[in-house]
Amino acid sequence: MDKPVRTYLPTFQIDDPIATDHATPRDLLSHRTGLARYDLIWYSSNFTREDLFGRLKYLKSDREFRSGYEYNNLMIMTLGYLEGRVASCSWEDLVKSRIFEPLGMQKSNFSVNDSQKSTDFFAALQSEKGRRHQSSL
Repeated sequence: MDKPVRTYLPTFQIDDPIATDHATPRDLLSHRTGLARYDLIWYSSNFTREDLFGRLKYLKSDREFRSGYEYNNLMIMTLGYLEGRVASCSWEDLVKSRIFEPLGMQKSNFSVNDSQKSTDFFAALQSEKGRRHQSSL
């Protein structure tokens, strides 16, 4: 956790050259790279994890490296990408083999569409009065 991300992903690059060279997986996980949120870049996009990883260098930091907390889903995504690359598989396959399978989580998946096909899927529904509640489909 304390070696630079570039040890595992040599092409890792963000706007701040110091953060690029020194950011560790621990920095990514603790949201202290200085990179702003940028949620609209990944949310509902067709970009792959690798596409998003390659675009990190174009996003501007809004804090100095390790100067404070700045929540960033892209850094969590980068951790998943790093873990998959180190394990020579996708992050999804890694989670399936190391978490889902050992725990017997046979219905767990990474797809909204697959989840909605399950007999025990729950979704938030809106009532006529505008209140949200949980209901089995």
